[in-house]
Amino acid sequence: VLIRYSMSSLVCSILDSALFMLFFFFNSNIWFCSFYARIISGSINFFLVRNYVFKTNNKIIFRFCFFWGYVLIITSISASLISYMTLKLGFNPLIAKISIETLLFFLNFLFQRFLIFGRFHKKNS
Repeated sequence: VLIRYSMSSLVCSILDSALFMLFFFFNSNIWFCSFYARIISGSINFFLVRNYVFKTNNKIIFRFCFFWGYVLIITSISASLISYMTLKLGFNPLIAKISIETLLFFLNFLFQRFLIFGRFHKKNS
């Protein structure tokens, strides 16, 4: 499961970072860039994680809402840290984004594995 998750995360991370930089080229607001990139990459991520990583088809509406609630929270944390690293510490925005997203990788895996797509939900479906 961790290997499948890593592969889907890599695809979505590359897409997310590319979109972030594309949006940053036109608008240097880190919050704007983070949220719009995450809307697109998060949609693809939900599909991949649900269908290929955790392979679950039950309670899709619940999982979808829970997933997007989590995405809003984690994107806010990420954007805050990227802003801090960029504005206060002088990091390049892409380097800051990759660093923060790498740190959040395992938290994201554990949250999705056990709370969004976890066995608890499979048993009670």
